[in-house]
Amino acid sequence: MTTIRRSARLLTKATQGKVIPKDEKTSLKKTIQKTRKAKTQSAVIEKVKVEKAGIEKPLKVVPNFSIVVKSILIPTEVLVQNSDYILLAENIENGLLHLSSADPKLTPLINSLPIDPKDYFSRRTCSTSFQSLMRSIISQQISNKAAFSIFSKFLATFGKPISLEEKSQNIGGYRVEKTFHDSPPDSEPEISFLRFPYPHEVLEIDNDALRSVGISTRKTEYMKSLAEYYDKNKIDDEILKKMSDEEMIETLTKVKGIGKWTVEMALISHFYRMNVLPTLDLKVKKSLCSHFDIPFGKNSPSHDVLANLAKKWEPYRSLGTYYMWNCSSDIVGDKKPPVTKRNQQPSN
Repeated sequence: MTTIRRSARLLTKATQGKVIPKDEKTSLKKTIQKTRKAKTQSAVIEKVKVEKAGIEKPLKVVPNFSIVVKSILIPTEVLVQNSDYILLAENIENGLLHLSSADPKLTPLINSLPIDPKDYFSRRTCSTSFQSLMRSIISQQISNKAAFSIFSKFLATFGKPISLEEKSQNIGGYRVEKTFHDSPPDSEPEISFLRFPYPHEVLEIDNDALRSVGISTRKTEYMKSLAEYYDKNKIDDEILKKMSDEEMIETLTKVKGIGKWTVEMALISHFYRMNVLPTLDLKVKKSLCSHFDIPFGKNSPSHDVLANLAKKWEPYRSLGTYYMWNCSSDIVGDKKPPVTKRNQQPSN
């Protein structure tokens, strides 16, 4: 109690504009860290009533076990016979030749970052577009580490056992290891093989249960909206594969919480569409400006300007995008995006 009062006094000092001594500031940080740790360790899954609002909210918790989630990769011998893989390998080989010829400035980058189709194909860690979009929702506005932590809790809590039929179809899945904190040091982890829940199964999950694994109220709404859209309209990957890029963007952006950039990421990483240029991606936009020697600004250049410059990459703009993601200024012409008046730093 004394520690809490002392922390309160320090906070009061800060609000009054007084300078907090360095030792007290360090002490305050440690106190806050201890308080957070204590709350996490003592948390249990239960609902707590919020008297002022008159509603119930779940208490966010960290379960009493640690989770290790690993993707179940498709065996190489199965992978190389997959029609998607064969087409992708051919597209990548043809695409690299086209990019080198159409835009020689890319050649040093292509030589320094060769693409192995097997590596590129293995990036598809989601077995369906529904799962891919759900993970995108979970990842919105948080770090990759936090996103994977929440996804792991979601999968460990709501994932479904992989049936023999699903296993024979190589649908993919996850190996989940649970190690309980109160178990003996030499005990083996609890291992299960789970798949991501289908849309109708997500709709059956209680909203409070979703929030209990760290998913915000807004993201819970988005996830339910996506599941309802897929379930109600009977959407699956076979239907989406028949659509053009523009048709797929128009179809999926009808869902609340799914924007153009999110669909473009699915087009590239899940459907392996070869002609996508996601100019809403900040890294891609900056790299394009550097590559084509044009100024970078908050609202410029526009998509149309960048698309016109990258027209020479067609029909392999997704491959060009791959290199824009992975390039550095010393490879692309050894120059950073030109400074504009808007983002110019004052000289010392």
